[in-house]
Amino acid sequence: MRNLFVVHTQYNLILACGLAKTDFYKDRCDLILFQDFRPSEDTERRFRTCMNSVLILDGNWQKKSLSSKEKADKIKHDCRSISDFVGDVAYDRVFIVDDMCIQEMYVLKVTHKKNKAIQMAWLEDGGIAYFDNGVVSGGMGATPVKRLIRKYTFSILYGLWGYYDLAPCMGGHKLLKAGYFTFPNSVRAELADREHIEISEKAFTAGMEVLYSANHFEFDAHSLLIAMDKLDVYGSDIDKVNRLISDTVKRANSEGRKIYYKYHPRESDRLPALDGETELDRNIALESYLANSNTKDITIIGIKSTSLQTAKKMGYETVSFIKSIEPDNKKVVRFYDDIGIECR
Repeated sequence: MRNLFVVHTQYNLILACGLAKTDFYKDRCDLILFQDFRPSEDTERRFRTCMNSVLILDGNWQKKSLSSKEKADKIKHDCRSISDFVGDVAYDRVFIVDDMCIQEMYVLKVTHKKNKAIQMAWLEDGGIAYFDNGVVSGGMGATPVKRLIRKYTFSILYGLWGYYDLAPCMGGHKLLKAGYFTFPNSVRAELADREHIEISEKAFTAGMEVLYSANHFEFDAHSLLIAMDKLDVYGSDIDKVNRLISDTVKRANSEGRKIYYKYHPRESDRLPALDGETELDRNIALESYLANSNTKDITIIGIKSTSLQTAKKMGYETVSFIKSIEPDNKKVVRFYDDIGIECR
């Protein structure tokens, strides 16, 4: 069997490498990485060890300052690179993450042209598989009219047509008939119509070992690790978040507990409440720190960062302040209750 993984983040890489080392260890596994982070030489060497062939492209988020023409040129360049990479290979399975991304719709097109029986699947992208992360679509996805204009514009420009679909949430593309999930019994209702395939603990652990073994990190025992979502996710609640984190920091300091915090890899802002505490390198995945910690005596706290579900899966005490920040967000609370994350 021949598998193609199309990923963006370190979390996506964990899942792709884990599946390549376990469920699909006898298969050919290839990888297209859109760099929404900058992998170190060591990280790149590691994920290349479990893939037969790899294509690395710049991520889209870094190109927000480009003009419309420059963005179109980038997409065309990426599509040409994808066509060259796929070549004559008839893949049996293709896994994509950002099914709202033009380049990934194009991947569906070129792989389907080679094999009409290909399984098109969504690879879970963290919490968005289980609840709405609160990010509001802007630009060409902001209104129904703009979405219609976008559909015809991009279908014409890139020849997508039947491969173009802009679903209500990530993973909802009409051609994706299966989804691979770490918690398949808790998947959001919008994705209920496709086959739910579990990413086992064995696969998850294997992916962690591929990427993050031998990076030992010393945490103080009984410390707190604050895992931040990208700050713009909080919108008008950012001041409330800052006050909550400030109160948490003061209480922990009074108890003599050391505080570590980790920003999202793409974060360009800062939260005043965290000034003076110990920041972890935002370019190193939190999973790397947790996988190589000297102790399990750490409490991981956050609001709705994907790192919370990862930490819980790895056996750490995990707390979400979702009830304090978004008291009416029953879907997140229900998901965290299902998997054993304490909600406050």
